[in-house]
Amino acid sequence: MTPKEAVNEIKIIVDTIDENLLKVMDGALNNLYGEFMERIFNDRKDANESSLGQYSTKPTLIGAKSFRNKGESDRFFKSQTKDENSKSNWRTLKNGKKAFILNGGYKELRSVQGLQVGEIDLQYRKELLKSIAPNVEAGRFTIEITSEKEFKKARGFEKRKGKSVFFASEKETENALNYISENLFKDGN
Repeated sequence: MTPKEAVNEIKIIVDTIDENLLKVMDGALNNLYGEFMERIFNDRKDANESSLGQYSTKPTLIGAKSFRNKGESDRFFKSQTKDENSKSNWRTLKNGKKAFILNGGYKELRSVQGLQVGEIDLQYRKELLKSIAPNVEAGRFTIEITSEKEFKKARGFEKRKGKSVFFASEKETENALNYISENLFKDGN
């Protein structure tokens, strides 16, 4: 074999390794993404496998934009204008708009819309859920919150609750590394 043929042979081997590495890393990222989303949005756990917590029952001021959609808002406020007991809960804001004090807090806001009120599930409008995606760019494999608005909400939630939620857990990281080590030098890859 000539030196030129040897160099070409080495290039083929390196290209094969690079291609295999990308496939394995992509597989690990997608598995990690699935586990990450399952933990946060279905299991309702933070990165330390603790509960995300309970919904607040502290009285809160709500307006039409507090609801997931206009129909829910209209239905709720129409029922409150007919209820004599709720008259004292109405407030007029400085801008002239009407708002309502909901005594049961955010938990009650979810309940009147037919949403679950057990543990926090971070799925009120599903915007955060939809904004999380795996990303491969410049050789970096990441899971990102693609919306700046949702990123700020996520970090605000973590800060308020004192929890790390939008980070891979130890178990998720270990599973990703195991996937890489099991598949990187597998025959046929």
